[in-house]
Amino acid sequence: MKKIVLGLMVVLGFGLSGCMVNSGNVSITKKENVRKLRVYKTTQSQVKQILGTPSTVMMLDGGKEKWTYSHTGGETHLLRSMIHLNGVLGGGNQLDTKMTILSLTFNSRGILVRKKYGY
Repeated sequence: MKKIVLGLMVVLGFGLSGCMVNSGNVSITKKENVRKLRVYKTTQSQVKQILGTPSTVMMLDGGKEKWTYSHTGGETHLLRSMIHLNGVLGGGNQLDTKMTILSLTFNSRGILVRKKYGY
């Protein structure tokens, strides 16, 4: 009987807990990193030191460049997923996610001229 109770406790413990899911550049989720990026002051090399390599780089007219950094993070909910699969719930989200995007535009001299940060 003790083994059954212990087994149920382990199963419920795993079922109620979640797993973290992270993809992309986690450094953009730290507000202090984003605050360090000052328009008309920060250079491309300084951005790379703070954030690393961007997810995408676009060349724009006039020698400008647009760098994009992204991060998606969330938590899976195993128990909710199992209940949903069994048809007990009519809907619901088994993965709570948050996507963060940082878009930076540099002039032809490599100086940051625009910063857009959002979720």
